[in-house]
Amino acid sequence: MTTSGEYDRDAILREFLDFLRSVDFAALPVKEFAPFPKQYTALETIEARFWYAPANYWTLPRFQARAHAYAPESLASRVVQTLQDKRVKRYAGSPVWLALYMTDMLGVPEHSLDVLHGVQVDFSPFEKLLVGDQRAVLVYTRHRRTN
Repeated sequence: MTTSGEYDRDAILREFLDFLRSVDFAALPVKEFAPFPKQYTALETIEARFWYAPANYWTLPRFQARAHAYAPESLASRVVQTLQDKRVKRYAGSPVWLALYMTDMLGVPEHSLDVLHGVQVDFSPFEKLLVGDQRAVLVYTRHRRTN
């Protein structure tokens, strides 16, 4: 938390990325909400928890030789579709937040975030929805959306 009493979004993001880069996934609890280790104080301040479930398949990156155009709406629509897929699943515990990260090597994710900025989405059963790219995050709450 900053001295003004606000959450330090940059510190939260830094700690989250550090956690992902340094964690031993084999040592994590599987399919349960778990708190982040104590050294991640910004994540601890917001009482963040994570869910880990290993996949039964390999994901290989696929590259295309070139792109002639991109449409920010296409990445935004994939985010909305992912949200819809997540909404139909059941989650233990409450409240549950959902964080979606946009990346597109052939586009500009921040342009897609601009597209989503004006969109009203139904994100129930989640208490909060965070949609981010490399530079910014939109935060939807039950009462309002902030950025």
